[in-house]
Amino acid sequence: MYLTGDVGAVMYVARVKEIVPASEATLSRSLESYTGDQATFDQNKRVVVFEPESLYELSDPLPLATRVPYGLRYTDLESFRTAETTDDIL
Repeated sequence: MYLTGDVGAVMYVARVKEIVPASEATLSRSLESYTGDQATFDQNKRVVVFEPESLYELSDPLPLATRVPYGLRYTDLESFRTAETTDDIL
């Protein structure tokens, strides 16, 4: 996962279990407990569901070069392993 702002790097990787419509996603807590911007969502968006226990924080994050990952982007494991910047995986 790419983190924007001051970080500007791919910091996490995880195995994707499924991608579901936002209206069908299982929330981590009740909808009523969300407030502000978190309380609403675009019905046309999709939610990426990761395999349990698969989220991994990279010890050597991939820094931003010239290409920014907009939206969902996928890469193969070999390209990811050999990448030095975001340009190498986009």
